[in-house]
Amino acid sequence: LRPLTGEDTVVAEYVLGQPDAEPFLDAYEAALRIALEGYRTENKRYATVALGCPGGKHRSVALSSELGRRIASESVSIRVVHRDLGRE
Repeated sequence: LRPLTGEDTVVAEYVLGQPDAEPFLDAYEAALRIALEGYRTENKRYATVALGCPGGKHRSVALSSELGRRIASESVSIRVVHRDLGRE
């Protein structure tokens, strides 16, 4: 899996299939929803959310893509950027 990234289905399925992935995403999503509601209340136009891992191309990519998918379903405009992809 090393030459692949979290954007590849096999890697994303592996990462998201780990026992702690779902609880981590659920907790991160819950905290993010609270923060985003505060942003809406204060009429903020954007928020920057970061999620990292040591290599920046497997776990953080798969998890941030999934988190973006979850939040986007709430009619929030999302742009997921994978900062470290292509830096190897």
